[in-house]
Amino acid sequence: MIQPAPARTANLPLAEVLRRLAAHPAVDGALLMGSTGTDALHAASDYDVLVVLAEQPVPMHVVVTSIDHRFTDVVFTLVVELDRIAATPVQTIPTDSPSANLVRWLQSGRIAIDHSGRLARAQTSVRTTEILRPPSADDLATIINKASYNLAVTKRYLAAADPVYQEAIDLRMTYQLADLMMGHFHLRHLPWRGEKAAVRQWAECDPEYGISSGGVSRNRTGGCG
Repeated sequence: MIQPAPARTANLPLAEVLRRLAAHPAVDGALLMGSTGTDALHAASDYDVLVVLAEQPVPMHVVVTSIDHRFTDVVFTLVVELDRIAATPVQTIPTDSPSANLVRWLQSGRIAIDHSGRLARAQTSVRTTEILRPPSADDLATIINKASYNLAVTKRYLAAADPVYQEAIDLRMTYQLADLMMGHFHLRHLPWRGEKAAVRQWAECDPEYGISSGGVSRNRTGGCG
């Protein structure tokens, strides 16, 4: 098996990486996302960094690397995308679109680099204007119908004596569970913030729906819809 070369940033602290990014002419800004931009960073946390580029000659959207010996996701976007977000009318962007992820990162992230001020303008826009469009009644009906259909088909497979049907159930579970997981949040008009946030949400607000919470606190904090 080919072993990947160690990242050049593996031994560098995050502050030094940000300093180097700030000095690069192609970088317009950087946003620290998730626990990276808060005081919640702990030993098991990874780094999540959004890098804003003036232009993107190579179609590179996500890079997985290591910074300061932490697993690191680096997501790239363009200044024109920030400008588009800042100018987006109310309730225009679907909540399940790639642009919705950028909106949520801007809402909760911490700006580390902002040469042109675009990050600040876009962040102010998404924090003061609700530009995400909630799922429509048709969207919600599609989620419910799909879940009902998959349940009926899986029950039929379970009743079959054919071992191929039994093995097909395992394959169906690979996407059915993901559909149910995301459907929970869409039906309750909740933003998707990743698997760990989903586990905490289920433990706190809907433990019978979620998978085993493994000791996650169930003390309600008022965040249940």
